[in-house]
Amino acid sequence: MKVLEPSAADLRARRERLLASIGMTYTEAQQAAERNLLSGPDFWVWREVQSIDFLLGEDED
Repeated sequence: MKVLEPSAADLRARRERLLASIGMTYTEAQQAAERNLLSGPDFWVWREVQSIDFLLGEDED
């Protein structure tokens, strides 16, 4: 089994594609999440964005 190891650039590009898919900037999505305003699909996109942040070491926790 081969383990994929995407580069930081690949992860950042994925994050931008995800945000574009919901028509929000990072800040807009973050603020909507903080206010519990994300719909089901948008919520899961945001969760994946947070996962990417974690992998990049850019998470706030």
